[in-house]
Amino acid sequence: MKKTIYKAILTMALSAAVITAQAWPVLLDPVGDGVAPVVQTLTVFGACGGAPVHVVGINQQSFGKTSPTFTVDGSEGAGIYILGQGAATKLPVSDNNTVICVPVGREFRIVVGSSCAGSACGDGMYYQVVDPKTKKNTAPQICDITCVSKLLKTDALRKFGLR
Repeated sequence: MKKTIYKAILTMALSAAVITAQAWPVLLDPVGDGVAPVVQTLTVFGACGGAPVHVVGINQQSFGKTSPTFTVDGSEGAGIYILGQGAATKLPVSDNNTVICVPVGREFRIVVGSSCAGSACGDGMYYQVVDPKTKKNTAPQICDITCVSKLLKTDALRKFGLR
């Protein structure tokens, strides 16, 4: 009888903890004079051609449905990861980034674009075209929007407003 009562109390306590955790979000606003800025980040999970794709550390303010690009927080684990057979492949990121799954015939390619935002930077992005099965880049080392369009035999990226 005592064992049943203790189990019931423990269950109610755990339920209350879950409800409390859901009701009270973590607030990390700067305290005091605001000298410690807090960057809220997102992790987005998806898949392309059967390969799981994780984008870790997206700056929440830069992510939305109106823009195909986003910025990534500079923390150590932030980046674009392609999972599957073997170890995860981490792709390089820069100031502005995009990840798009593009159908190519009966297969898919993960197109990852990056560009810097400094005064010495050019206007367009440089792209990698990754085969989700092998996790290998199939594009030349320097591949702009024209290069990607020829490689994929489609202007799909331009439809998203990418250059």
